[in-house]
Amino acid sequence: MATPKLYIVFDGNDLKVTQDVSGTNNFELYPKSAIKGVTPLGLITKPSNANISYSAASGPFDIGEEIEGGTSGATGDVREYRGSDGLILENVVGVFADGETITGATSTETATVESSDYNPTVNEWTYPYPTVTVVQIDMLDGARLNIELQDVSNQATWSTGDQAGINNAIAAINTWLKA
Repeated sequence: MATPKLYIVFDGNDLKVTQDVSGTNNFELYPKSAIKGVTPLGLITKPSNANISYSAASGPFDIGEEIEGGTSGATGDVREYRGSDGLILENVVGVFADGETITGATSTETATVESSDYNPTVNEWTYPYPTVTVVQIDMLDGARLNIELQDVSNQATWSTGDQAGINNAIAAINTWLKA
């Protein structure tokens, strides 16, 4: 089962890292009074990984071969073939679409994607950009919270995969800190 994405909620005097917009299922709670500021960590190159569940496979995919989505054009290299349980891919570029046909470059095997959004094996979200955008919340006590912006689902302008996304996140956090 996929772990839900995170929400960042500015709730009065608290910054909440939650699993729901209402801020009731908190992973972390950071009081505004304990936050020193926010620092851009920037664009970090990081290959994405994906766990592909599928149906109607024509046969086994080869370890190391590139898989391509027929609709999305997403690609990834097979790290592990799990039989009828699916594939674990690495170096994913793009996002595989549910219902599309994937094809192996060397095996020419095909299958229909059932789901492909999260890989619990490596604890990463599939991300459609070649970089991960990260900001760091600096606490007065020296602690730090790193936020990978692609994991934040309720702040759309943060997850653009570029410097503009980082700038939007920093501006929003700073505006809340000054309020």
